[in-house]
Amino acid sequence: MKKLLRSILFALALFGAMTAKAQNYYVFYNTTYGYLCNENGNLRANTSFDANCVWIASGAMGTNNRTLQSYSDQTLYLYVAANNSNQTASLRTTSANYWQTRDTYLAVRSGTTNRYLKRTSETVFGTADGNNGQRFTPYAVTKSAVATAITDPTISGADVLTATGTSSYSASGAAYQIGYANYRYNGTDHYYDADGNSFTGTPANATIGSPTWSLSSNDYATVSNGTVN
Repeated sequence: MKKLLRSILFALALFGAMTAKAQNYYVFYNTTYGYLCNENGNLRANTSFDANCVWIASGAMGTNNRTLQSYSDQTLYLYVAANNSNQTASLRTTSANYWQTRDTYLAVRSGTTNRYLKRTSETVFGTADGNNGQRFTPYAVTKSAVATAITDPTISGADVLTATGTSSYSASGAAYQIGYANYRYNGTDHYYDADGNSFTGTPANATIGSPTWSLSSNDYATVSNGTVN
């Protein structure tokens, strides 16, 4: 029960934070290498999407200067030591670099030159001019959240127990729906639960069974810590 409560509280806190910052979120995608992601503080290209691949831009991407901040660790920014070639792109606790969308791709400006990210290996990136760089396409992300929902059951039965005989009670209508977040971009939905697990489609309410209780003969019932014995 304590673990479930912690999970619910974590989900509510996470979804509250997401709702408060529901703007200027992006993913950056390259058809060859996949998504630009923060993996434990390292810049990486992943072929599959998860929340580590979401970035917070300081404004809508375009030809204006923007900083890019990791959504999964908001102390980290996408950074290049210098805007020259052979410089390594990394994640650092500094916002010194400004990024733009140029020719519909993510670029860092060096004077009037557009420099695109260049992938040297799965975890190593630099920048390069023109066709020498790999081009990552920005997609705006909208995120919505549904909080965990619990529907209490309706308990039916006699209001007064008879001295002998059987008194039966039934519970119905109890339901539980997990809290989840939806990252939507480029016309596609990506659903995640509070533990970061992905799933397909919107979850429906999980209906809890209809238990029954009865007391028969000349017996009696006791209640201990919420349990009927």
